[in-house]
Amino acid sequence: MNFVSQALHEGGLIPFDKQRGWYCEKVLWWWNWGQAWSVADSLRYWLLSANNAMYIGRWDYSSQSDFNFSLKPGDVLFYDWDSDGTYDHSAIVVVYAKDPDSRINGVLQDQHTTDRKMGNMALKAI
Repeated sequence: MNFVSQALHEGGLIPFDKQRGWYCEKVLWWWNWGQAWSVADSLRYWLLSANNAMYIGRWDYSSQSDFNFSLKPGDVLFYDWDSDGTYDHSAIVVVYAKDPDSRINGVLQDQHTTDRKMGNMALKAI
C-alpha cells in the first residue's frame, strides 16, 4: 500500500506527519513507518481527517460507466474488494486516456499490488 503514500510524498504536496502515523524513515539499517503510510484504510482516514483530502464520491461498477470526469491526476482511489467496509487497496489517478491493455477509454490509475501501470479504474483486480 505504501506505493500511494510514496507518490503523494514524492509529489511534494504533503509533508510527513509522524504524530498521526503518516511517515516513513530510515533508522540505521531498517525502515520505520506509520500505519497510515502503509495501510489503505488508515491512509484514507488520515487523508480525510487531516484535511488533506476531500471525499468526492463512491463509484459502483454495476451502475456507472467506466469513467468519471471529476477525477484528476493525483487523486487517490480506494478499493473495498470484499465489501466489508474496510478499504483494502489504493491507487493513484494518472491520466484520462485509453487503457493500454483493454483499449478502454477512462480514468487510468497506477497501483502496486497487481503491478498495473495506467490501468483503467473500472477493471476488476485479478
